[in-house]
Amino acid sequence: MYLRMDSTNLPLTSEQGLSEDQVPSLKSTRSDRIVASIQPIVTLANALGIVNHSGEAWNIALPDGENFVLSPGLPTRLVDGMLVDFGQVWGQVCLSAIAPNTAASLAPPASAATLAATTPTQTPPPAPASQDDVNRSGSEWVTVPSRKPANLLVRLWRGQISLPVTYWLWGVVGGIIALVAVQAVKLNASTRAPIYAAAIVTCAWQGFVSVAIFRSGGKHAKTKGKFWGRLAQVIACLGLLAGVSSLVQISRDQEDWRSMDAEIASENARLPKMLDKITRLDNVSRDSRTLTYQYTVLGPTHVPSSQEIRQWVAESCRDAGVRSILNRFDKAIYIYRNKAGSVLYRIELTKADCR
Repeated sequence: MYLRMDSTNLPLTSEQGLSEDQVPSLKSTRSDRIVASIQPIVTLANALGIVNHSGEAWNIALPDGENFVLSPGLPTRLVDGMLVDFGQVWGQVCLSAIAPNTAASLAPPASAATLAATTPTQTPPPAPASQDDVNRSGSEWVTVPSRKPANLLVRLWRGQISLPVTYWLWGVVGGIIALVAVQAVKLNASTRAPIYAAAIVTCAWQGFVSVAIFRSGGKHAKTKGKFWGRLAQVIACLGLLAGVSSLVQISRDQEDWRSMDAEIASENARLPKMLDKITRLDNVSRDSRTLTYQYTVLGPTHVPSSQEIRQWVAESCRDAGVRSILNRFDKAIYIYRNKAGSVLYRIELTKADCR
């Protein structure tokens, strides 16, 4: 049995190893630089298997049209006509060597019919045991990888999707969708909890996509273009650092809000209290990033005019205490009521008012 890569025929015999030099697209996880080893399957007569000792998953295409991913450290049986995508090069398993002057550059066939047409006609190997027999054998080949294709997110995580699709579709478009979703949550959430949850999910997604871009960029650099592949890896690292920074900031924000809530609770414990002869502060509350003060006017009431309110806002913006509030909150609301509880007037103060 041979492994044909381009015009090279590598013999596949029991206990043989394929080195990094023989399959240059792979890097071994072993000290002896072996990226694949050929082992006998003790439960099947004259059957050989191949073990993945590289750090990359291989895509396997069988003559019957089935495909599966062989992860690092896992074995699978060698089958005549089987195609192995090592990442940068393809190899085809054949029962006999192909003469150098007739061996052509190998490319993955589009279908099982094409595969059959490119495979030399040979006497078929002995009939294999059933899948259940292999699974019950008790040998080292008990772990047989699934022949179902890996799902999309797994392939994305492994860097098995092309760099342009990974970067532009999953990275850029996916990132924009995530940011829009977070902003929508911010506008509609009445508490901070869903905002933090959305932000954490977005950061996790950013980390996931950054790893996917980094791995896809590495494959791209090896096979298509080193510049764009390495540039994508640099961008992915920066994205990952930004995600970690966002998580740290979220943690700090949560601590700040807990501190604010404690301060508000402490203030409310001392209320109500008289601020002057006729004005009483009854309650302070927080709704997300808005701080609200509730007052009761106990004496004769003067409803301020628009000009008086503007003058009050200008004076408040010069007050260190008000500026401190607006540094921590987006808005401060002051509501004044009469003795009966009816609203006399309401003043809203925002950061924009004090610019």
